[in-house]
Amino acid sequence: MDTASWRLRYHMATHIPAVLVISAALLAILHNDTFFLIGAVIGSGIASYVFYNIIFYPENLRLGWVLGTGLLLGYAFGTLNTIVQLLFRGDTPESRFGLSVADLSIALAAVLLVAALLFVVSSLIEPPLLGEPFQVGQQQLRLIWTGLGIVFLAFVSGDLGYMGLQASDEHRITVLGSIGAIVAPILPAVTLLALSNAQVFRQKVTLWIALAMEVIFLLPQGRRVLMYAMVVGFMAYNFNRLRLRRQSSARPSLTKRLLILFAGALIAYGSIVSFFALRYATMQMGKGRSLTEYAGRAVTLLQDGDPMMARQLASNVQDRTFILTYLSELLSASWHTTPMLGEDAAFCIKSSIPSVLYPDKHAVNEIGAEEVIANPHFGLMVRDEANSLLTAGVSDFGLAGAIAYPFAILGFYVCFSRVVGRYLPPMTRLFLNFALVYGLIQAETVLTSNINICRDLLIFIFVFALIDKIPSLRVLRRRTVHAHSPGI
Repeated sequence: MDTASWRLRYHMATHIPAVLVISAALLAILHNDTFFLIGAVIGSGIASYVFYNIIFYPENLRLGWVLGTGLLLGYAFGTLNTIVQLLFRGDTPESRFGLSVADLSIALAAVLLVAALLFVVSSLIEPPLLGEPFQVGQQQLRLIWTGLGIVFLAFVSGDLGYMGLQASDEHRITVLGSIGAIVAPILPAVTLLALSNAQVFRQKVTLWIALAMEVIFLLPQGRRVLMYAMVVGFMAYNFNRLRLRRQSSARPSLTKRLLILFAGALIAYGSIVSFFALRYATMQMGKGRSLTEYAGRAVTLLQDGDPMMARQLASNVQDRTFILTYLSELLSASWHTTPMLGEDAAFCIKSSIPSVLYPDKHAVNEIGAEEVIANPHFGLMVRDEANSLLTAGVSDFGLAGAIAYPFAILGFYVCFSRVVGRYLPPMTRLFLNFALVYGLIQAETVLTSNINICRDLLIFIFVFALIDKIPSLRVLRRRTVHAHSPGI
């Protein structure tokens, strides 16, 4: 471990958690508007610092850091965004959302505390996720085209499409669609790795075509899918640069890193505006139209401008990031109502079991979402909520659950990565680990999705292993290796 990596790990185990714990304590004790804002600023600042390091120095990446950063970005940074916009309008979250600043402060304090504990434990006992960089081989091409084939079939069958994974009226999803939903955002990262190592012109052209197809498949799936796929892609790009940095002892300039972040911010902003325009066009035109028609209408709205759409977009950007609301409501209710004692987790586990293995799955599908069982239990109105590991934990065991559930998923993911990855070729193992990062960096990933990611990865790896053993492909591989010497 070099000096910079050791220093980062030391800070992640000591200074950063200490700041978070102190901030959480002050929020819980002195819960007022000023400390609520300060807590959001501190959480956002630390999230930005860790996010920067795991993006540009992924050799230090640990799953606990990813999960803690995702929670801070979703809850603290999202809260800060809403507070700032409301302040410009002379408003406050308390009056806007009808919640007391005390309840909001305690909920934010819980987020800071959980992130601090994740950082400490992960820094002390979790090994780096990605390991040493390596030269990839021909097997990566087959991995990419296998993934693209699955995503293509998912789109053709209608299991994957506009706004991502498609569910039936009975809340059922297919295995093909579920696998395609986790494979699609990871393929660009693997393709970027292959491109940076490709030495044959024909292979480079093939990979550029594959990358273009992957981006096309990502575009209709929603802004969140696109943005987090971009995050994983940046990690892959910088992970590959690690080998070059160590060979040349050169580090990427600060200017270049800032330009990359600026470009990423522009893409994020463009995706937010574009997808909202697409959603607004869908509401205007009604159901039953093709995606091409909706996209055409969205382009017209963006070109000509629409005052109503602009107002709704501003309101969406202001309110949608304030996901702390639901956690605050549940945490406040859990002090006065006995939690569900595992009922929420049981529902999520049942939801992740394929129907072919669970004949009574229809009863679970009829419920639909966690808030349908959790909200009535705590006397809350049933509506679409910002579910997460924290809300599932609070629903089942109050504050203790909010701490325990992230650690349970973290332990499960670390074991899954090490046990399954031990038997995988290097590139397949890297694909698996990037998929785990993709799942953990999103604060609003529900417990069911966390379980489904591992299930779907196992199925995809099994399918790829079968395809990789096809005799004709193995002969082709030997011919290609002999013809081109070191492949990509």
